[in-house]
Amino acid sequence: MSNIKDPIVVEFIEESRNIIKDLNLVLEQAEAGSENARNLATYGQMTERILTRATALAMKMASKSAGRNNTIEKIADYAAVCKVVGYKTAQIKDNPGFYSTCVALLLDATEVMSEMFNLLEQDQEINAKAVISLTLIERLKWVSGKFSSDYREKISVKTPVKLNQNEIDTLLIKLGFA
Repeated sequence: MSNIKDPIVVEFIEESRNIIKDLNLVLEQAEAGSENARNLATYGQMTERILTRATALAMKMASKSAGRNNTIEKIADYAAVCKVVGYKTAQIKDNPGFYSTCVALLLDATEVMSEMFNLLEQDQEINAKAVISLTLIERLKWVSGKFSSDYREKISVKTPVKLNQNEIDTLLIKLGFA
């Protein structure tokens, strides 16, 4: 079944592209300095919208075709990683070097997400290893290791929760990085 002909998928792609444009605007503002860090909570919320919609759409597509839609599932998994890094970066206060590194990572990660939607629109399966560079994966692992337990992965969590390496590894395995 071709996904791109499904109006729900077309709407998902269009909505997500608009969100990605907004994500890039948030990141451009964030590049100005860590005094804009709180704006990255908005980045996390917007990527959560893509994550939520992709997850629901993947389940709907699976029930319609009695199968899985790996492309949409990979978008959901990737959006989950971007969301957590966005929320955690929003909390950086006194480390401008680390903040700048995280914003640069998010800029690159958002570009990759845009490419994933290009592949979805072309009705191509996402080969995460072809789309996500190993350099980006290594940067993600490094950044994840640098976040202390003081950084929450959600805005609403009152108790600090660290995204541990096992959770990142699980998402990377789902994306095809063993």
